[in-house]
Amino acid sequence: MPLLHVQAIASHFLRNPIILVLLLGLMGFLTLVGYRAVSPTNIAWLNTSDPSTYYLGWEFFRFSPWEFPLGLNPHYGLGLSNAILYSDSNPLFAISFKVFSAVLPEPFQYFGIWLLLCFLLQASFGYLLMGLATQDLVLRLLGATFFVFSPILAWRLQEKIGHLTIAGHFFILGALYLTLKNSTRPKRDALAWLALLVSAAAVNSYLLMMTALFWVTSLCTARVWEKRQWRFTFILISITIGLILLVCWQVGYFAVSGDGLYIISDYFNYFRMNVLGIIDPGIPDYGLWSYVLPDVPGDNHQHEGFNFLGLGFLLLMPFALWPLWQGRMLWKVDIKRYGIFILVLLGLAFISLSHKIGIGSWNYQLTLNESLLKILNIFRGHGRMFWPVFYCIYWVVLGLIAWGYPKKIALCILGIGLSIQLIDTSRGWLPIRQYLMMPISSTWPTPLTNPFWQTAAQKYQRLYRVPAGNAIPHWVTFATYAGKNHMATDSVYLGRVSPQAVSLTQSKAMQAVSSGNYEANALYVLDPGVLPLAREHLDPEKAALLYIDGFWVVAPGWK
Repeated sequence: MPLLHVQAIASHFLRNPIILVLLLGLMGFLTLVGYRAVSPTNIAWLNTSDPSTYYLGWEFFRFSPWEFPLGLNPHYGLGLSNAILYSDSNPLFAISFKVFSAVLPEPFQYFGIWLLLCFLLQASFGYLLMGLATQDLVLRLLGATFFVFSPILAWRLQEKIGHLTIAGHFFILGALYLTLKNSTRPKRDALAWLALLVSAAAVNSYLLMMTALFWVTSLCTARVWEKRQWRFTFILISITIGLILLVCWQVGYFAVSGDGLYIISDYFNYFRMNVLGIIDPGIPDYGLWSYVLPDVPGDNHQHEGFNFLGLGFLLLMPFALWPLWQGRMLWKVDIKRYGIFILVLLGLAFISLSHKIGIGSWNYQLTLNESLLKILNIFRGHGRMFWPVFYCIYWVVLGLIAWGYPKKIALCILGIGLSIQLIDTSRGWLPIRQYLMMPISSTWPTPLTNPFWQTAAQKYQRLYRVPAGNAIPHWVTFATYAGKNHMATDSVYLGRVSPQAVSLTQSKAMQAVSSGNYEANALYVLDPGVLPLAREHLDPEKAALLYIDGFWVVAPGWK
């Protein structure tokens, strides 16, 4: 093929907006995450804090028999009546990949694939949002880059916490786009909302709640402003809510009920956002996200309230004032049209601040009803509720600059701001990338090196911890051992558990210890505090009490 033809094809390829947007998402992924996380057999980067339970929940789920509802995962949390949702293992991907589990390698992880998809869709919806302000390709791509490299998205990749599932910020951007765009084809928009809501329900409850709020907002706006017919709206709401509830049921939302849904501690202000959070680059115990701006004094537990806009973006904000003034009549109309939308944003901002409002190190507490506080405690990370507001601030400022200045000036302003943003926030995301690019490995280190463990795995089908509990010490060690050997276990870390189920599991295990009657197909790992009781009632003819690799173990039928 002649060189000129190759150049022509390449030029046409690179002018295609879809290709450019996907390349932007890929660039963001490779910059912030790196290529190693995509390797399906690489689990090295998941061996830390929360990501451990994401992977382990999936590992138990893939090898367990199918249950109904589909998301139930009883082998990971024996007796705790739980589901794949509550190990935060991304039920949408877990159920989809379980269908092909027989042909997948072991180990296999899909979390790198999920993150790649998040960045591709973050770029896509960021590009669409910018299209509401300008149709210029370059300006839209520059604006979308801010969304791709937003600090609140990159922070979700942090190795000590690594909330991988809620890196799906594209759900928020998609909901904002569908709410803000002029709806000329209601039926097509209804299908788009349905796909977004059902997918969010199958991924994470936080993402579902935020997406659903803007869906309701768009319905109210359409009813009030566009005078849409009640019949169409009623049918639309009924079908959408019905499908959402069906998906929630199948992925396991209702596997935990009663007090298990609530957090007893006052998490409503524990994981709040500080009023100065948008200019605060510091995260308690996790470092700074700016080389220039200092940490703003505040509480020590506000890492969930991290909503730093970025130095480059903060420098852009004054440039948005002139276009805002110039288009004041247009914005008055838009504010009138989207009054409900603005009220929702204000409500989310208030919830993110909690009833104990912090401005730096100063606090002011409001009095709330105990019943309301209990409901609010269902969602622990209230600082996350600011995310839609965060992205709206991005859209307004970037959109005003792209819309209100001549193209060359807008390109210069956005280009300089973006350069400062990427360089300055690299203080926060470079260490994250270095961790995620650790050497590839298909195993995790373990202290269980004695040959006993391999022999025991062939004899026993279950592993109990005594006393049982959620996220008790060494839970990863024994969950990893049980998962690798396809044993069921109660050594787990779950987002929600039923207190009644935990109590019943503990009573059952303690009854076995106090009576000396152990399940024949189960291995028991004892806390040292239980050891005197176990020794007193142990029948050497029925079970062996062993000290292996620093752990006390009761092995029924062991000779």
